[in-house]
Amino acid sequence: MSRRSGSDDVIVAFGDTPLVTPDTFGRLRAALAAGAAVAVLGFEAANPFGYGRLVMEGGALASIVEEKEASEVQRAITLCNGGLMALAGKTALGILKRIGNANAKGEFYLTDAVAIARADGLTTAVVLAPEEEVRGVNDRVQLAEVEAIAQRRLREAAMRGGVTMVAPESVFLAFDTVLGRDVLLEPHVVFGPGVTIAEQVHIGNFVEVNRTTIAAKAEANHLAYLGDATIGEGTNIGAGTITCNFDGADKHPTVIGRDVFVGSNSTLVAPLTIGDEVLIAAGSTITLDIKDGALTFGRAKQAALPGRGAEMIRANKAKRAARKAREQGKG
Repeated sequence: MSRRSGSDDVIVAFGDTPLVTPDTFGRLRAALAAGAAVAVLGFEAANPFGYGRLVMEGGALASIVEEKEASEVQRAITLCNGGLMALAGKTALGILKRIGNANAKGEFYLTDAVAIARADGLTTAVVLAPEEEVRGVNDRVQLAEVEAIAQRRLREAAMRGGVTMVAPESVFLAFDTVLGRDVLLEPHVVFGPGVTIAEQVHIGNFVEVNRTTIAAKAEANHLAYLGDATIGEGTNIGAGTITCNFDGADKHPTVIGRDVFVGSNSTLVAPLTIGDEVLIAAGSTITLDIKDGALTFGRAKQAALPGRGAEMIRANKAKRAARKAREQGKG
């Protein structure tokens, strides 16, 4: 609450209920603005066992009764407490100070705020949300289930915003991923935090992107890793390319200009700046900055030792055969 501006409203939320939407928070505030002293987030439970029940009287919220305190009639109620509660600032402290612990568990129930407000003649309200939205996380299985729901929401929002996903269920987005219109995502793309993709970008299959900005009409083809990078408009990142952004202690940036062609299986060792209209030959390892317009090779010299390859292949075959024979002998 702000002393400078008077008593502000209070919303009590829980870190283990991560699917509650901004719209729902807004509807809780709206209930207070409409005159409620206490607004509770409720939901219709498919199986109400274990939840606090919202007891209604004459269309208004009368009380919240915990499972252990509930009568048989009250346990039949399917309208349940979603956990979140909003309290009008001008009456919140007075209500909270009067919550006691005279119950079966000897605990201080925040839910008693409803009965206290009612006893003071104040208005109490219920704001409904889907049961999925108030799902809690108590173990790793539930965490995975909630993550799946969050990913589904993010994918749907992206596609409705103009993004094409060939196999949506295989694409993973971060909470802050920004995708422009007409972006095409192939299967098995993973976005970490801090990624912004402009319009008409193509991200191929099995590409991971972290803390990276990609400008319009660029392409990052399959089997690539882009981390801590800035990639210019119209640039092509070849298959198998990686930005080596971590030196074992710190992460470093890679800056790539516009209309660059990075050949397949290139290794870009950061910190690194590559100018505009640069062509990097396939299989290159790039450790030095490149000026605009350059054609760059960064390969080790190829060598061939006659007969040595066949010799090693035959020796390895013999080793595998001997190992297999020993293993079969043990069986």
